[in-house]
Amino acid sequence: MCAHARIRALEEAIDTEWVYMWDKFGGYLLLLLGLTAKAERVKDEVRLRLFLDNIGFSDLSAKDIKKWLPEDRRRFEIIQESYMREKEMEEEILMQRHEEEGRGKKRRNVNGRK
Repeated sequence: MCAHARIRALEEAIDTEWVYMWDKFGGYLLLLLGLTAKAERVKDEVRLRLFLDNIGFSDLSAKDIKKWLPEDRRRFEIIQESYMREKEMEEEILMQRHEEEGRGKKRRNVNGRK
């Protein structure tokens, strides 16, 4: 009986300690997770806004997009894909220019040393 009472007292103390620790650290963890999730939503909204402004849909909002029909979504995806391809091509052209400039500098350095 005495051992049983001691075990119950220890279990109660452990439970109390867990509640205290959760109260102290778990609350902060939940707050941190909530703030992180909100920050990610805000970043996503900013990215969407910048993208929409860039492709000429500045008057469109995320709420409007949620109401779209499947064909509207598909049309937008096609616009988005063509925009991404265009940006990738611009990036490739820029990289090629940098490579050509680097080769030109190398040739000038080699020719300048002779």
